[in-house]
Amino acid sequence: MKKGILISLITGLLIVSIYYWSNHQQVQVIDAHHNTWTAEIVVDHFPFSKAARIEWWENNNESILKKYNIPEHGAGGPDYFTIYAFGKGYQQLAREDRLCFDDIKPPYNCIEKNILMTVNRDRNGDVRFSFENAAYIKKNGRLIEIEKAP
Repeated sequence: MKKGILISLITGLLIVSIYYWSNHQQVQVIDAHHNTWTAEIVVDHFPFSKAARIEWWENNNESILKKYNIPEHGAGGPDYFTIYAFGKGYQQLAREDRLCFDDIKPPYNCIEKNILMTVNRDRNGDVRFSFENAAYIKKNGRLIEIEKAP
């Protein structure tokens, strides 16, 4: 009985440690590609939780725009951002369905289409954060869940 409790305790501690570690790793922005309407941000070590991802965007989006010369929305810049995992790095197009960037010389100018988060503004100007299985909107400084996967 004591052995089972100890194993459960160690397993629980390990899960909590991995969760904490994955949410507090330093996110590395690999590159950013943009046009008038959209921007694709390629990252490595993105946080695991949705809350940590949103917090990262809110704390870093201005510096990303500045570093990669992406105009702000009010100055004619994009209003739709997609955050992609860098994964195995830039690859050739090959037969896979990959996202390729025109501003990088082929053949190694594509990444896997592993979307981690999208950020955009709705027609009211509120910021929407979308994930594979949920979406949130920031309205009057509050984060509200607006969609949930079944």
